Amino acid sequence: MAWLVIIVIVLLVVGVAIRRNYGNVYAALAPHIEKFVGLRMDQILKGLGLATLIIWLIVFLSVGEEDRPGLDQIFKGLFNRGEEAE
Repeated sequence: MAWLVIIVIVLLVVGVAIRRNYGNVYAALAPHIEKFVGLRMDQILKGLGLATLIIWLIVFLSVGEEDRPGLDQIFKGLFNRGEEAE
């Protein structure tokens, strides 16, 4: 456990040293990054949303039928939690 703390401290020190020496790199690259991302932001967000939907669909379909809860069970669990809290 002590070696983990030592590794974290060393990584922090190295990170601070790198940031001091190369901290101005982002200022030089910022216009290029904003130009690239700014033009494609709607495509990036649509892609992330679609990727998330596909991943959840794969997870849902890969679970066995007996382990897959229906929407009625999900909503029943949500409503029962509220009643138990009161």
